[in-house]
Amino acid sequence: METKNKLPSNPFGDRQPPPPPPKPLQDSKIADGQLDDFRTAKFDSHWNDPPTKIFEKSNAQADHVQVEYIPRLQALVDSLQQSFTNGPDKKITSDIVKRLGPLLDEAQAEQMDKHVAKAVDQLCTALEAQDWAQANQLHGKLMMEQYNTHGQWLLGVKRLINLTEKLHTKNS
Repeated sequence: METKNKLPSNPFGDRQPPPPPPKPLQDSKIADGQLDDFRTAKFDSHWNDPPTKIFEKSNAQADHVQVEYIPRLQALVDSLQQSFTNGPDKKITSDIVKRLGPLLDEAQAEQMDKHVAKAVDQLCTALEAQDWAQANQLHGKLMMEQYNTHGQWLLGVKRLINLTEKLHTKNS
């Protein structure tokens, strides 16, 4: 008796074969190619996309801020040097000049972060307006955020605030 491997005539055995796949719809939108698979869909603006404006860099505004406060800061230091020509205040003034050197160098080389430059600009505005509380508040904020990177000139800024206040209260 020979046994041959014979394939059954129906590979599904007693079961019925699955129905054939449906034929594509002949809808006019599909035929025109207006409907696409979601994987190839192109969205102009998705509800969850961030606005492109947040990715734009506004270097012109940052450059403007950096250039603006350098002469103002220098004028504040110059007024201290002219007012305090002897005594301990002269030593403090020379220390301020030494400590603010790196700040002015960074600003002139345009290597300062935008938010730091803006804070120094606001600090100069507060000093010019003789708003000592605002100047001290801005200095405190800078000390908390930037002490590790700018600690040397921040101490000079604190001394600048104190000596400028002393100069204006002495003249008043």
